[in-house]
Amino acid sequence: PTHAITQGVVSPRFMRFSGRLYFVVGVAIGSVIGLERGGLFVATGIAGALAAYFYTGARFSFKYVALGDVLVFFLMGPVLVAIGVWALAGSVPAEVWALSLPVAFLVTAILHGNNLRDRDSDRAAGVRTVANLVSERVARIGFAGLIGAAYLTLVVLLASGVAPVWSALALPTVVVAAPLAVRVQRGERDLVALPVSCAKLHLMFSLPYLAAFAVAALLT
Repeated sequence: PTHAITQGVVSPRFMRFSGRLYFVVGVAIGSVIGLERGGLFVATGIAGALAAYFYTGARFSFKYVALGDVLVFFLMGPVLVAIGVWALAGSVPAEVWALSLPVAFLVTAILHGNNLRDRDSDRAAGVRTVANLVSERVARIGFAGLIGAAYLTLVVLLASGVAPVWSALALPTVVVAAPLAVRVQRGERDLVALPVSCAKLHLMFSLPYLAAFAVAALLT
């Protein structure tokens, strides 16, 4: 749920504990895989873990100095996808970086949508985000741009033959994405559910997009 702590759904202590637990479990799993993939994989994983920790887990936090969008774009897009492929296949083909971009744009839209919703409260608390460093109009256009970039990138990947033809199955989700982007860009004031709507769009897009690669692999 939105604002789970402030609404009393979970306690700050529980949220802190569960976050640390997930972090430790993730590092442990990565370490086990690193024993198989070698030192470079481990070093990459450590860099990713440190970036994730410093996102909000330390006195200096990337999120609070307007670097959250950039960090999330790369960590939850190219880096996460590349490390996943590397862990499973032992190497990272060059096209993997490009194929990760649609997902990277959408996951960044989730964060930017959250920051757009919390624009005024973040500023009052001294938190700097891209959404409150620029004008509200620019922030709204930026949100729509992130949504549009995901679909434009997929079209380019399809047209260039980099993405398998089956990944076109993700394109129909534009009927959900376009109205969402337009409403926000045109100034809709009720943004409480915006991050949740973005997350649902991300899931709707990613499932057929991921399935496309499985189908393509089975047919080759």
